Amino acid sequence: MWGDSEKSALVSRVLVRQAHAEARRGQPWNVVWTDLHAAREALLQVLEGMSQDDLSRAFRFPWGPEDTCYQWVSVYLVHDRGHTRELKE
Repeated sequence: MWGDSEKSALVSRVLVRQAHAEARRGQPWNVVWTDLHAAREALLQVLEGMSQDDLSRAFRFPWGPEDTCYQWVSVYLVHDRGHTRELKE
């Protein structure tokens, strides 16, 4: 069962996603797509600049638990693959 802090973190994530989606509503797809790729490129540059020790060190995730950068990136990969499957259906 989830505790109050986990519920609060979940509500915060949902609210952030809703605000982000609302801010993007009505924007042309090519603008959103270009921004997505720019954000991914920026993330890659940050990750490439990190040492192996930093990539292996545990950090607190925005949604609660603590884990490594490797795990954090894998969460996004799995998330994006899920959306890819949805788009193909």
